Order: sequence, then C-alpha cells, then structure tokens
Amino acid sequence: MANGSASTRTRITRRSESSSPVPSSSACTGEPSGKQAKPFVLPSGYGTASGRRGGRGRFDGPLGGREQRGQRVQRPEDVETGDSTGVDANNGGNTLYVAITGTDEVLAIDLSRRSTPFAYHYVSTGPHLGAPAAPANAPAGEFDSPDNLALDRRGNLAITEDPGGNPPPAGTKTQGDDIWIAAPPASSDGDDDDDDRKVRARGREPARTVQRFATIKDCVAEPTGIYFAMGSTEKYVEDTAFEGLVTDETLFVNRQHAGQTSPIDQLIAITPDDDDDDDDDDDDDDRHDND
Repeated sequence: MANGSASTRTRITRRSESSSPVPSSSACTGEPSGKQAKPFVLPSGYGTASGRRGGRGRFDGPLGGREQRGQRVQRPEDVETGDSTGVDANNGGNTLYVAITGTDEVLAIDLSRRSTPFAYHYVSTGPHLGAPAAPANAPAGEFDSPDNLALDRRGNLAITEDPGGNPPPAGTKTQGDDIWIAAPPASSDGDDDDDDRKVRARGREPARTVQRFATIKDCVAEPTGIYFAMGSTEKYVEDTAFEGLVTDETLFVNRQHAGQTSPIDQLIAITPDDDDDDDDDDDDDDRHDND
C-alpha cells in the first residue's frame, strides 16, 4: 500500500488459489476444561463495583482472571457475523467470529443452539498452551496479532494485524502489518471453485486456507477499520472519480497513525479487476487471429 494522498485507490486482479495451504490438524474439540466457572469478583484493592442502578466500577480483566483461576483475557479485539456486509459460510450462518490478538488466533462460536454455544479455533498458528488441538492453518511467525475482521459475500474472512512496534531507531520492527484472507472450508460436492456457487453452510471446521493478501509498507501504521462494500455501492460512485474503482466487491481499510515517510492517514479501497474484461480481450484476440 503506497504512501501519499489521503485516499488511495488500488486495483488488483482476482486470481485462483494456486498456492498450497498450510497443513492443518483437526479442529479444536471445544470441550470445557472441566472446572466449573466461578462468579467474577473484583480483585481486592482495584476499584469498586456497585449493583445499584447507575453504579460504576472498573476492574483489571487479566488480573481478575488470574485471581479467579479463570481464562486470562488475551485481547479479544473484534467480532464479526454474517449480518454485516458479508455472508457467514459456517454453522448455518450462525457464527460469531472473534479475533484474539494475544494468542494469534481467530475463534468461531457456533450459535446455532443459543443455549449451548460451541467455540472452536477457526484460524490458528498451531497447538499452544491451553489449546492442544488448535489447527495449524496460519503460518507461525508470520500471522501475528489478528485485530479486525470482515466477511465478504463468498464467506471469506479478511483479517488485519496489529502487533505494534516501531522501526529503527525507535524499535526493531522491519515488516509492515499484513491483511490475511481465511477461506471457508471446502463444500462437500467439490464445486467450491465455481464463482457462481451458492455459499453452503459448513459446521465447526477450521478455515481451509489462510493466505497473506496485502502488506502495509509503513511499519509505524496499522491496517484497521476493515470492511467490504455493501450491495449497490456502485450506484453511489457513478459519474465520480471513483466510478469503476469502487464496486460492490471493494474492500476498504484504513491506514491508521501513519508515520513512516508520510504522516497522512488514508482510507484505501482495494477492488478486484473484472475477469469478464480479460475474457473479452481474449475473445477479441482469437477473432483477430482468425481473420
């Protein structure tokens, strides 16, 4: 993503998934740890809480979790459902996706049965403490600190990173933050590569592939506020400078707190090229060859 003006427009060419996915193990079982959950109590000496209407209080989540021998809070930064701008291709469209920045993973929570939600790992760099069955469908050491989430209308989950840090001399960071795409599990009838397919509901399976989609060159900035355009977006840019550059398939992402080479934050629009245009060009070439 280039530096410069406050608004950057980028066109990319849609391509099929040709790279081999990172091998993955079976999905997390989602079984509870066996310990009964305890009522949460504020750590002693750290603020107060009131049960009265209008009462206020504050607490330290990680400290409170440790004191109660519960799960530590690992920065759940963002949530996503199919009710936003995309389609949920899992669990009958009843999935809540949660980015867990502190453990480099994205959880999926099956809400099909509201009384008994089921959580499992959707994207992970592999087994780790507390998650011995987590899949290894994201590359360890590269997929780092997932932060924001967005679903497209084919069930793909876009994921931005926020590992923090600064480049030299203030820090040691040498790689900009990435945007990843997690593809839904393959359909059972083998037509998953059909562009016109209907998204089918899968259940409690990890993402089929997790691939790097884009990288911000500014090592100070982070990609954030990611979302896909809604249907009929094209009509709002007709007869403007953005016509043809912003479509119903555009991915928007903010380049926030920029600082390397340029202090200007940006709203970036990434739009795939229309494959039909390429096909038309090929047809024209064939006709010319036959003349």
